[in-house]
Amino acid sequence: MQPISYHPVSMESQEIDLFSITRQNQKLRRYILALSISLAIVTTSSVLYSFASPSSTSCDTYNTLQENSGTQPIANQHTNTATTTTSTSSTSDPAYENLVHWLLKGGASIDGVEGRSAFAGGGRGLFATRDLSRHEHVFSIPAQLWLSETNAKTMSPIARLFHKDPIVKKFDAIDGDAWALVLLLEYERYNPYSFWKPYTDFIPQPASVIRWTDEELATLQSATLTEKAVHYRNYITDTYHELMLHLIRHYPHMFSTATNTLASFMASTVTSWTRSFDVSRDGSKRKESGLVPLGDLLNHVAGTPFDHWWMETNGKDSCGVEVASSFEFKTPESKRTGQEVVISYSDVRASFSWVLWAGFVPQETKYGDYLTLRVDPKQLPDSEELVKSLTVWIGSDGRIPETFLAAFKTQLEKSSGNNKIDLSNGWEAALTHLVHAIERFENTFPTTFEADKEELENLVSSPDTFKKWVALNVRTRYKEIVRRMIENLHHRLKTDPVLTGNWKYAAEKSIVNDGQLETRWDFSSSCEYAFTTVILDAP
Repeated sequence: MQPISYHPVSMESQEIDLFSITRQNQKLRRYILALSISLAIVTTSSVLYSFASPSSTSCDTYNTLQENSGTQPIANQHTNTATTTTSTSSTSDPAYENLVHWLLKGGASIDGVEGRSAFAGGGRGLFATRDLSRHEHVFSIPAQLWLSETNAKTMSPIARLFHKDPIVKKFDAIDGDAWALVLLLEYERYNPYSFWKPYTDFIPQPASVIRWTDEELATLQSATLTEKAVHYRNYITDTYHELMLHLIRHYPHMFSTATNTLASFMASTVTSWTRSFDVSRDGSKRKESGLVPLGDLLNHVAGTPFDHWWMETNGKDSCGVEVASSFEFKTPESKRTGQEVVISYSDVRASFSWVLWAGFVPQETKYGDYLTLRVDPKQLPDSEELVKSLTVWIGSDGRIPETFLAAFKTQLEKSSGNNKIDLSNGWEAALTHLVHAIERFENTFPTTFEADKEELENLVSSPDTFKKWVALNVRTRYKEIVRRMIENLHHRLKTDPVLTGNWKYAAEKSIVNDGQLETRWDFSSSCEYAFTTVILDAP
């Protein structure tokens, strides 16, 4: 179910001659008079609302900023006299044109770039409207135009909730989950008078597999990926029942079951977790996430330089935390007219993480592809060291660490009496036993590597086939690793089983280094983040 979308009502279309109504209907006249007073209050309050920016608010006083603005959504009256520049847009996207108009009115500057469709049937990107040199400044977005946790607590009518409601305060205290940003999205998305309406109307639905159905997750054929997606989906669902249903019950003038559905809350949460920038400021004791207009149109290409954006600040508040004033972006690389301006989300990210959060796997690299190879610990003697030695990670080259092979051979020799295995040639017997075990695992897949690869190559790109494209990408990537392990072992058996490093496939640059995962900030060095786990029977 998709979130219900409202559209702002034009105040100009609501001009009525209030006193032309017949005097005989006194009740109707009283209603019209009350409506007139309410509209006047909204107009007056909107001026206060539009200038309530985090740059003018200290951490000691922002909790009272919205106390007297009422709970009625406020119309945007924000103006800014800053000089701005923008290229002539060739896009025919009304939502984007509306967004740009709002950004420029709010003090943003845009020069040399425009947002438009990035690929057939897919999402948008940011493209050069003229030749751009490296490190050329192309846009600046003032902080009050962001959807951020700070703005949720200072500019939005929901600000009071973060200081009065115990349930809201409880979830806001969880560092890193950005529940303040989630609630800001959930309120402002359905607020027809929202200051951020042009932006919330523009934000697409997130592609993360967390929002996939059980049937769709099954097409990944990855138990580990499915398990992790379901885990986060359940976490968001539990939060919805405790947090959002609480708000719907106690603040029905702000939230409702008609709009703030579980599907909507799920989309807002995943958007906040996957589309936002880290806009944490110096001096702050916690991470802060923010959705930045135009910034979130920048797509990923591995290898793009990282020195592309920064935040301007405007002094510090009374708590010593820097006050963000704008998001600035310069081109990481020179671009010709019509080329897409891109950034790198990370060049050292596990492919599992890409699918889980971004909803796709970058095509230009297999650096983050890996799976877990382990002997079933339930079938091994109670030895932590033995279990550890028989658990490794395999990268896209399918090369198996020599330490694992040695431990596997040793364990095979210890159990040979019971299994009646011919160990006259120990290495050949160990490699043969191992390759047969991996082949048995490969045969458990519902579809073969060759069938998946062929279907992927012949798939026609469209919105209707996007999830199938993602699933086939996942399946072909980890099945190729399994296939390469098998081919590597057969190559070694045919040539020299004893020769160290004697593999068919050359070593590739990978997130895996000699069977272990490199420690990076953006993925956990745990087998639970592998595409799949090849579990072998104990030798």
